[in-house]
Amino acid sequence: MARVGYVDESTTVESVRVAFDRMREKRGKVTNIYRALAHKPAMVTTIGPFVAGWLFDTTGKVIGVPERIDFDPEHLKDLRAPAVAADEWGGWVWVNLAAEAATPLTEWIGEDIITDLGQYRMQDMVLKEVVEWDVPVSYKAVVDGFNEIYHTAELHHVGPEWVRSARDTTMAVVNDHNFTCYVPRHQYRDQLAENWDHFKWAICHYVVFPNTTFNCNPEHIQVFNPIPIDVDRTRFKCWELVYPKRDDDPDYPDYERRMEAHWAHLKEVVGEDIAIYQQLERTKRSSGYTTNILSKREYKIFRYHEVMAEMLRD
Repeated sequence: MARVGYVDESTTVESVRVAFDRMREKRGKVTNIYRALAHKPAMVTTIGPFVAGWLFDTTGKVIGVPERIDFDPEHLKDLRAPAVAADEWGGWVWVNLAAEAATPLTEWIGEDIITDLGQYRMQDMVLKEVVEWDVPVSYKAVVDGFNEIYHTAELHHVGPEWVRSARDTTMAVVNDHNFTCYVPRHQYRDQLAENWDHFKWAICHYVVFPNTTFNCNPEHIQVFNPIPIDVDRTRFKCWELVYPKRDDDPDYPDYERRMEAHWAHLKEVVGEDIAIYQQLERTKRSSGYTTNILSKREYKIFRYHEVMAEMLRD
């Protein structure tokens, strides 16, 4: 199960929104990712290996092939892109390559995360920016980095107050394969003791297996999405979501300034994470690298790979 944001880099947010809206008018919700581009079929020209100039209709069927006369008609007969399951939740379109065998989306995410993460109403937020890196490691190594807290003191140079507060982090496995994590914000410990409003006083972290992480601050959200390109290559995207301006909100300029400053800092933090993945790339094939040693508190990493092994086995 994975999220889908932009269809390609030339697609504007508005064009995707219009395409989805047109699809919904016909079927009520997005159920096939190819239907999302009904008004721009020429954009869907690369499915799997590069296919120069081929056109697909809104069901994934090949409808246009340059110089068709040079191809064996039997090769092109009823040719179509593989079907995928698709659904919407939280303002995102999610896809599952298992197609008809896919678990329903809300069942896969689970009621706990649907309820908790749903409080942020991502569908009402707006995209501030997407930053992207080409990372020379498996996407699972990227997920590992966002599944643990142990690295923060050394890598991100957080202060002792942050480290002590993070030792009270609450973690949970949801639906056997997803995770929640609540990190108390050290400057609000007193308020947290009086009122366990984790949305307001903690950093709320949600991992939806296999490759989507929501890092939720009280006023904005980062979505981390490592996309596997090859065994040891990942396209890593980080999305910054903020709340839109309301005409009757005189404090919004202050909100914008806070978000700009916080986002600038977080991009530096993520850049530090990327540097570690580049270091891993240099050492992963070393004969001296034989074992990973994990803190007992960081059981999410162990459980993540245990789930991966169980799914591959089944």
